[in-house]
Amino acid sequence: MEEAPAKTKNALKVQKRQENKFRKKEKKAQSMIAQQEGKPISELLSSTPTRYCYLPYFGAGSYVTFENLEAFLVKEFPGFEKLTVQKSKAHAMVTFSSPEDAVVAHEKLHGKTPEELNQPMIIFFAKDAPVEEAVESTQVTGLHLVEDFITPEEETELINFVESCEGEWEVLNRRTVKHWGYTFDYVKNTVDRESKNDNFPPLFRQVREKMKSLDFLPFEPDQITVNVYEPGAGIPQHVETHSAFEDGLVSLSLASQVVMELKHPDGTVASVPLPRRSILVLTGESRFLWSHGICGRKSDTIGNVNVERKKRISLTFRKVRDVEHCDCKYQAQCNSWVSEFKGSQQDNTKIEDQYVKEVYNSIAPHFSDTRHKPWPKITQFLKDQPYGSLVCDVGCGNGKYLGVADNVYTIGNDQSVQLLKIASERGHQVAVCNNLYLPFRSESFDVVISIAVIHHFSTKEHREQALRELVRVLKPGGKLLVYVWAMEQEEKTFGQQDVLVPWNMEKKYVEQILDQSEGETKEKIQSLISESPAVTKQNKEYVVFQRYYHVFRKGELPTLLRKIEGLEVGPEEFDHANWTVVCTKL
Repeated sequence: MEEAPAKTKNALKVQKRQENKFRKKEKKAQSMIAQQEGKPISELLSSTPTRYCYLPYFGAGSYVTFENLEAFLVKEFPGFEKLTVQKSKAHAMVTFSSPEDAVVAHEKLHGKTPEELNQPMIIFFAKDAPVEEAVESTQVTGLHLVEDFITPEEETELINFVESCEGEWEVLNRRTVKHWGYTFDYVKNTVDRESKNDNFPPLFRQVREKMKSLDFLPFEPDQITVNVYEPGAGIPQHVETHSAFEDGLVSLSLASQVVMELKHPDGTVASVPLPRRSILVLTGESRFLWSHGICGRKSDTIGNVNVERKKRISLTFRKVRDVEHCDCKYQAQCNSWVSEFKGSQQDNTKIEDQYVKEVYNSIAPHFSDTRHKPWPKITQFLKDQPYGSLVCDVGCGNGKYLGVADNVYTIGNDQSVQLLKIASERGHQVAVCNNLYLPFRSESFDVVISIAVIHHFSTKEHREQALRELVRVLKPGGKLLVYVWAMEQEEKTFGQQDVLVPWNMEKKYVEQILDQSEGETKEKIQSLISESPAVTKQNKEYVVFQRYYHVFRKGELPTLLRKIEGLEVGPEEFDHANWTVVCTKL
């Protein structure tokens, strides 16, 4: 028998190493689950398929958000029922409709890295159903549920009226929408004040009149939105735009029951069954702090009964603010606070200091542990550059892209000293600086890359200035590559463009960074964790930081780039939930 060619032997060796590496990851994941559940792994994992599955590393602390993971599972697996994440555990649990549905997911995902999530997946079948970490709806401050608010006859009249309504209905992902009083602009996420009219249908006026009997409702609505949900349709988690509406929101359910989930920023979940003809009223904390949404699925478990969903109609009543501004205390959820704290052309705004620079310095070790796999398109872009090109990675973080291409020489810079320490320890050339004022001569670099940086600037002026600096240091004929978070993500829906995104960090990483720091740096980090407004929650196991993002709409990035003279702006593309553009300096 002839010996296998050398290439085949090498390929087999590589495959063997990869298999051994993955088995080690599986064992490590099992140990982590056993430790956090407080039981031997033999009592937790099933040797035969069940409809319950563990997802290690997709729980608390994962950079893949609950909303993104849930949306991915809904999209990919018709048999998906529920995702459960407990704030004290680093693994998630998934419930499928049947063991067969779970097997389909296992075969498709185990050992794979879905492009939508950009994180390797390990799946174990679990013996038992997940334990919910939830609170009763009565524990959500400001939430009121009134059952049988209208009669069956009134419900029938309202359903018939809605189904007979003529005019334009807006189609939004398996639900149709129509407004009265004011139109809500889902692109700008605010009310179109020029659309005001008082032509409320008589049936809606009767419901509004009936609401006056509710002592806990602080307003008389002047805006109504009707949503018609097809069976199985839902709506992503969101907080109603603070600056658009006053305190208070009323939702009347018609034709079918549904379960709404409210989520606190600390991870606490409240599942609220909404019966037909009931109204849900959200005021105060439940309106401004908790997000609410409906998971897309065909049935709900109410009590111990599985209840199939039917076509459902909701009427949402709100009061539009006289002045489009909110001064509430919930900064992380409020869209008005971003317009404050302006910085100078070359200095950070207060938001950029508190919710970007200081946060990344505090989460550096944990953040770095989740940023280890370069994205293929960025790697290929660097490998396609001429041999010997000098590349500047502005906002390089832990240096993930500084060593991916042997044909170029790359230096990195960032304003996070702690992330740069990690990059430096890996042997990379780095410098501390701010993208608003780069310490390099004009026309110094053949290539400049900016990966997930520009979206951290809190004003349009700063975003423009940061882009101008990237172009200034670029040589004529040089290439510029920019990536920014996209608002139009399939897996995640944003209620507004300026948002705070939570980062759940295990306390062991806090101890690690404090051990590596000394003097004023150590005191500053300790002070940040105890006093910073960016820290919204902490307990014995986790600290929750909030990071500022301006998520970009389609076309927004090339529009900013075209304002810069002498720059040829290439087509905008979508990659890894980011908008990306390649430019050439003329």
